[in-house]
Amino acid sequence: MVIYLEGGLGRVSGKVARRCGDGEVAVIFDFSAHKREKLAEFLTLAINKDLGVEADTHAIPEGAQTVSLQFETGEAYEGEVIDFSLAGVTIRTQRAPPLVGVWVRVGAIYGRVARLTETGFAIDFEQRPRR
Repeated sequence: MVIYLEGGLGRVSGKVARRCGDGEVAVIFDFSAHKREKLAEFLTLAINKDLGVEADTHAIPEGAQTVSLQFETGEAYEGEVIDFSLAGVTIRTQRAPPLVGVWVRVGAIYGRVARLTETGFAIDFEQRPRR
């Protein structure tokens, strides 16, 4: 089973463990270590927000609004950082977005295009396999 979760988590997969009621199921998620870290960060921020704690963990440092992007397709251009965390980055661009799943290098960090947004795309940081 594949589902898309709001709030920056994106695509997740898992298996239905049991039915809980009318239209409800329990799911055992099949997360990579990266996705588990991203979920933990997301839940921590959500809990802190519910408790009234506002943590600015996605602040963009001065001078870091524009980044160079190099794609596995050979294409390269710049994009504007609109959100980032240890798990990934969201980029705004005027160009047509790349395909979901394409490897991209943001500075010295590699990741994959995880989802498209209205103004660009999001990249989940991942360790790139050696060829």
